[in-house]
Amino acid sequence: MSPKKSKRSCKKCGILIRDHHHAKAGRFCTGPPWPAPTPSPDPPAAADSPQIPDLETLQQQREDLQSAIERARLAREVRDLEADLRALQLDITSGKPVNSPPATPEKQLPGATPPVPPPANQTPPPSEQTPADHTPPPPPPPPPAQTTTTDQTPPPPAPTPPIVPPPAPAPAGTPPPANLQELRQHPQIQAAMQELTSSSLALDDLLSRPTTVPATSTVPASTPSPAAPLRRIDQDPQIYLATNTGHPPPPGLATTLERNLDAEISAFRASTFADSTKSTYGTHLRAYLQFCLFLGYPPVPATTEIVCRYAAFLARSLTYTSVRQYLNIVSLLHKEFGMPNPTLQNWQLHTVLRGIRRFKGDTPRRKLPITPTILLGILSTLDLSLSVDATFWAACLVAFFCLFWKANLVPSSKNAFSASKYLSRCDFKLSAWGFTVTCRFSKTIQFGERLLEIPLPAIPGSPLCPCAALTLAFSKTRGALPDQSAFLYSEPTGSLTPLTYPKFLRKLRSSLSALGFKPSLYAGHSFRRGGASYLLECGVPLDLIKIMGDWKSDSVFVYLAINLQGRLTVMNKMGQRLRTLL
Repeated sequence: MSPKKSKRSCKKCGILIRDHHHAKAGRFCTGPPWPAPTPSPDPPAAADSPQIPDLETLQQQREDLQSAIERARLAREVRDLEADLRALQLDITSGKPVNSPPATPEKQLPGATPPVPPPANQTPPPSEQTPADHTPPPPPPPPPAQTTTTDQTPPPPAPTPPIVPPPAPAPAGTPPPANLQELRQHPQIQAAMQELTSSSLALDDLLSRPTTVPATSTVPASTPSPAAPLRRIDQDPQIYLATNTGHPPPPGLATTLERNLDAEISAFRASTFADSTKSTYGTHLRAYLQFCLFLGYPPVPATTEIVCRYAAFLARSLTYTSVRQYLNIVSLLHKEFGMPNPTLQNWQLHTVLRGIRRFKGDTPRRKLPITPTILLGILSTLDLSLSVDATFWAACLVAFFCLFWKANLVPSSKNAFSASKYLSRCDFKLSAWGFTVTCRFSKTIQFGERLLEIPLPAIPGSPLCPCAALTLAFSKTRGALPDQSAFLYSEPTGSLTPLTYPKFLRKLRSSLSALGFKPSLYAGHSFRRGGASYLLECGVPLDLIKIMGDWKSDSVFVYLAINLQGRLTVMNKMGQRLRTLL
């Protein structure tokens, strides 16, 4: 008796196993069966049978289709951008959009195709065919409509960098500026820079002098009605104000409050940097704008090529350290307009700066220290019977013993004095052993977070006694008020005038020139460096010197100057120790 045939069915295609088209081949089922090949006396030609593409061909076709879709999307974006650029043209003097005649052809972006307007009553055909299996992303939902009342101002638009046009072409035969100094004196650049005084590129908020913060205005609130239900303000501010105060907020007062808040924002932003930093950034900003004006470059956004060319131009007349400082304004401009910083992680700019440093060197130009011997020589050139000389001598000793910066002592001008930043008469307290000096503002105390108290002990019988010098200077200006400058001198007319840094520097260099020193090698910072170096010679530990000078970093090592005698003392100690080993 013959065995029973299996009647099991394939779990994938559903036909009997005995009739399965892969049963004889011994392969697994991969889907619905192909029709069984039937013998035909006349099989069709190979050219008439459909050719199934392989996997590589399908992948290539898919990549080509995706590339075509991406090119179409980019072309639409470019056309939209060109339309926006034609509709928005910024005035260089005001930074606001102005209406221009549409008939003037505008310069299009490279590689862009101008859009062709569709005929009337006809929808334009799509630029690219979308495949059946590709669903385009849905369009973004329209922004909600904002209801603006007549008394409420709309929110200010985002800052947009103005377009800086190049200056008028120079006459034939005029050589280009060779360095930064010639660029500043170029007549066309000077005329073009006057047009940028009112533009947003001037960074008026950050580099302007801070003004007084306006007084805040308050909205009078009435007593809430006891019958009115109290709501939390996080549920609905309008309902909260309407139910708890009895009336909605007045639109006029709201607009006034917004204007006051904007004025306060400008005042706060104007206090971001110190006055000296603002002056430095202003110089760097003018230099960068002059460079962009002459070559017709957009200051923002700046490409890598523009930044590298600007660095090479600065290297013609500046040191490596100054080039890096001048490039900071490029970073600040891009941060102000919310654009990526072109100087950050830029390999090409890094190599250019590295080459400038190797080619020009990086030798620091530090001022020489003022030593006690030089102080005695300065004293010999002064007439302490004069009020101005007595005040100058007191300022020199205070700067030497307290390790002060020049910005702590005297202001840059008579009108720049502020009791919160510079030393005033009330900051010197006399005691039995000497004076106590209170410093409220310095390079490391910018926000009034602490006070720095420095003792000035008396040195009886010494011509370098700081207490005797202060007592003499104060006795010649007895009419000074406590909040006036500590270093005042009496004019021949009897009026009291604060000692400014330019006058302090002129008298210092005049005394040094009379002593035979080169005046250009010394400045107000020489007293801080000289005092720190003398403390090291006296054997004071380095950590105490750092505390006395209020250093927050290891830059104290830069200030210390060890003379040859001090180095010889160190080497002698080494030799004495070696002799004990023999």
